[in-house]
Amino acid sequence: MRHRSGLTQLLQFNQSFGARTFYQISLTRFDKNYNHRTYPEGEENKYVHSTLGLQIPYSFKTGGDDNNIFERSTVTSTVKGDLTSQITQQHLIKFGLEYRSHNLKYFNADLQPPLEKTAIDLIYDSPYLGNPIVMADSTIHTSRYELSPMEFSGYIQDKIEFDE
Repeated sequence: MRHRSGLTQLLQFNQSFGARTFYQISLTRFDKNYNHRTYPEGEENKYVHSTLGLQIPYSFKTGGDDNNIFERSTVTSTVKGDLTSQITQQHLIKFGLEYRSHNLKYFNADLQPPLEKTAIDLIYDSPYLGNPIVMADSTIHTSRYELSPMEFSGYIQDKIEFDE
C-alpha cells in the first residue's frame, strides 16, 4: 500500500501608501507526506519470515513479501515581506525579509522476526511472524529522524535610473 499526499496553502496581502510606496506580505504552508507498507497498520501479523523470499541460484522467487515500512513527511512554512518605494525619480528602493521553517520526519524499518522465530524450519513452522519487531535506531534495520531547520534571509536594493 502506497499513499502520497500534498497540500499547499497561500495567503497574500498587499497595501499601497500612495502612488510611490507599497508593501506585500505573504504566508505559505506546504505539507507533503508519503508512506508505504505491505499491510495496513494493525495487521502486522500477516508479514511472513524473510527466508520465504530467499532465492536459490538459477531459480524463480517463490514466496515472501516486503517487510519494510517507510514514512516521510515535510512541512514548510514561510513568512515573507517586501517594501517597495520610488523615493525619487532616480531611486527605487526595495527591502525584504523572509523566514522559513521546516519540520522533516523520516522513518524506515525492516520488520524482524521475534526471537523465537529468528530461525524457522519452513516444513514444520508457520511462516508468519506473528508480532514482528521494529529494531532500535542503532541497528541497520531501522532509521528515523525528526529535524526542524530554519532559514532567514533579507535584502536591500536600490535601483538607480539615470536620464539619457
